[in-house]
Amino acid sequence: MNKKEFGNLVAGLRKEQRNEFDEVMTQNDLSERAGIPLVTLQKIEQGRQVNLKPDMLLRLSQALNLSVRGREAFLLCATGVEESEIGDSTVKPDLILAELRDSLARLQTPAFITDCFGDVLFANPALLVVYNTAPEKLLAPHLLTQFNIIRILMAPEFEAQRKMMGADAHSFFRRTVLLYKAMTIKYRSSWYFQLILPELNRFPLFREHWQSPIFHDENVFINYNIIQMRHPKYGELKFLSGPLQGITPHGDLNLYSFQPLDAHTVSVCAEIVKAVGTVPVSLASWPKKQNRKP
Repeated sequence: MNKKEFGNLVAGLRKEQRNEFDEVMTQNDLSERAGIPLVTLQKIEQGRQVNLKPDMLLRLSQALNLSVRGREAFLLCATGVEESEIGDSTVKPDLILAELRDSLARLQTPAFITDCFGDVLFANPALLVVYNTAPEKLLAPHLLTQFNIIRILMAPEFEAQRKMMGADAHSFFRRTVLLYKAMTIKYRSSWYFQLILPELNRFPLFREHWQSPIFHDENVFINYNIIQMRHPKYGELKFLSGPLQGITPHGDLNLYSFQPLDAHTVSVCAEIVKAVGTVPVSLASWPKKQNRKP
């Protein structure tokens, strides 16, 4: 991420912060909270600040109320190293995705692969059964986010699926958004994220958590979530889900698998896989076009 992009990131993160009157954090507010001269902050946001000292960046990340995982990504962005320079240029990105897809096809539990924006590239049939839906029910060609995990979880048309989570739904969706915030830090200034964020903000459930502050007891140290639901056919199911990450020049890829947390869920997964198999279903395309709108 170059200095200009990093400046856009800082400005965007600042504007996500709101006070008790629902007012956006100003440059004055941020400079005071971070202990940074206003003129320095202005230069940072404009991409004109050459010397980004580590202690200044750390204070900025704290003043922006980032989680531990978000802070880590923020500090990496400040180095000026481009994503394309981090990966191994001798390995083709398609091979990385193919390896993750092969792993997905072997899993005996619900699982899916997302790109760095949260778009689901592949899902195994068990995931669709557990979520009580089908690929055709995900279709919304008028939306860039038709296969985005946030839309699949939080759009109004999936209310029946959310009801399966019962009383645990609030904590699950809250943590999902916190994880999404942390994992998309590196991509906030990209043209694609700038296009999909307004779409995602149309979903009240997402907007509620995205625009609310992160509280002191909500820090994200580990990328995982607990999923508990009452399926209409299989009853109570309990999973732990977290990603395996692949690093590519086109952004991170994440393979999420649902690990059963009790014997009943183990037996249900075995029954589902026996019935529907494990051949991945292709959803969103990858990679996104670079530096321009589709």
